[in-house]
Amino acid sequence: MSEDAIREAGVDEVKKLIANGYELVDVRDDWEWDRGYIKGAQHVRFAEIIGNPGGHQFRDRPVFQCAVGTRPAV
Repeated sequence: MSEDAIREAGVDEVKKLIANGYELVDVRDDWEWDRGYIKGAQHVRFAEIIGNPGGHQFRDRPVFQCAVGTRPAV
């Protein structure tokens, strides 16, 4: 995925994306997840995705959540 495809989205936009079939994937570390998460999000640590790139199946249109916004850009 190119950095051009990565952008920040607000709460209302994310709600609309999820309502339209996008999947919310929280890529934060366990300790970040334990501090709070969005109901319905799938938790898959970024390190797991990088360590096993073909090992996770996401719907065609995932929305990734991280703490700062840089992890999904890698």
